[in-house]
Amino acid sequence: MRNSKKARRRAFSRAEIADFVRLIRKLIRIHHRTSPNLLEVFAQLQRLFPKLRLRIVPDNVSPRGEARAYPASWIIKIRQGIADGLLRGDAGARWTFAHELGHVLLRHPGRPFRNRRAAEDVLEREAHIFAAEFLAPSDLVEKYRSTEKLQSHFQISFEAAQRRISELNPQNSTKTPDSDSLAEVAKIEEAIPEVYEAIAATLAESPQSLAAEPFRDNMFSTSAFVAKAADLLRSSYESLYPSHSNDDVIQAATLTAAIVALRPIREIGGSSASTSGKIAKLNEQCGLKVASKLLGLNVEQLRRAAPDNSDTAPVSFPEDYLRPLINLAEELIVDSSTTIHIFQMPNYVEYNDQLDISWAEVAALAKIINLFSLLKSAPDANAKGNSP
Repeated sequence: MRNSKKARRRAFSRAEIADFVRLIRKLIRIHHRTSPNLLEVFAQLQRLFPKLRLRIVPDNVSPRGEARAYPASWIIKIRQGIADGLLRGDAGARWTFAHELGHVLLRHPGRPFRNRRAAEDVLEREAHIFAAEFLAPSDLVEKYRSTEKLQSHFQISFEAAQRRISELNPQNSTKTPDSDSLAEVAKIEEAIPEVYEAIAATLAESPQSLAAEPFRDNMFSTSAFVAKAADLLRSSYESLYPSHSNDDVIQAATLTAAIVALRPIREIGGSSASTSGKIAKLNEQCGLKVASKLLGLNVEQLRRAAPDNSDTAPVSFPEDYLRPLINLAEELIVDSSTTIHIFQMPNYVEYNDQLDISWAEVAALAKIINLFSLLKSAPDANAKGNSP
C-alpha cells in the first residue's frame, strides 16, 4: 500500500500527462478536433468519470478567483462569467476551465487554488501541462507553423500559443521517451477505446435488474486496467511462444483473456451465488465484443465456435499471472474517486522481475489465439454468420 501511495504522489512528467490527455481525447472522440466546445466535452467526460460535476456560481459568490477545483469530490466550480466565456469560445475561459479540469483528473490532493506561480508549484505546473495538452495536443500543434494560426485554430491566447510552440521545441525537451516505451504506450492506447466501448455496450444491454458496474465505477480506470493486463499477456506470450499470427488476432485474444480473467464488470454491493454467474457472462460478452470488433466477425459466431458446457466458460483464462496486477489496481483505487494512469502500472520487465507467466497460461492463451485465427481465416465466415 505504501508503494502505491508514493506512485500517486510523485510528480508526473510532461510525457506522462500528454499520454493521459491523448487517451482521454481519443476516448471521447475529440482527438482530431482543434477547438471543441468545452461544456459539451465536459458532458462527454462524465461518461468516463461518472462522479465528475460542474458547479456554476454567480460572479460575486467567488470573489477570490474565477474557478476552483475540488479533486477529492470530483467538482469544478466556476463563476458565471467563465461559463459565459466558454459559450463564446473565449480563450481565457477555456484555459481556466482546462486548468481546473487538470487538477481533478490528475487527482491532485487538497483544494488547489490558482494564486501561485506555476513554476514554483508542482501541482500548478502539472495542471498547466494538462491544459496545454488538452487544448492544443502536441501531435496536432506540430501541423501549424505560426503563433497566429495556433491561436486561431485552438482558441487559446497569443501568449499560450507562444508558450506551446516553445514547449514543443526539441531544444527545450529535457528527455525523449525511448522507442520501447513509446511502443508500449501505443499498444495500450490502441486497446483502451475498444475495451471502453465494449464495457459500455455490454452494460447497456444487460438486464436492468442486474446490479453491475465497471470496476470502481470508473470507465477510464477500468479500460486502462484491462488494456495494461492485455499488454502484459501479449508480451509474455510473444516472449515465450512466438507466433506468426496477425497482430489483430493476438490483440483480440489477449484483450478477451484479460477481460475474462479480471472481470472488469463487477457486482454492486458484494457477490452472491445467484448473480456471480451472470456477472461472469457479462464479462465474457464484453470480451467477445472486443474480439468481434477487432477481427471483423460477429459475437454470435465467436460464441458458437468456442467450446461451451455448464462448467466451463466459452473463453477462459487463468488469472494467476494477473493476480498481482489485480491487487495493485485495487490498491491504487482505494476508493471510487481515484483514477488509474497507465504510468502507475508496471511495465513487462518490472512485472516479470517478480513473477512470470506459466506454461499453462501460455497454452490457454495459445488456444484462444488459434481459435480466433481459424475463425478469421475461414472463407466467407463473416458473411454467412456460420462458424467453421
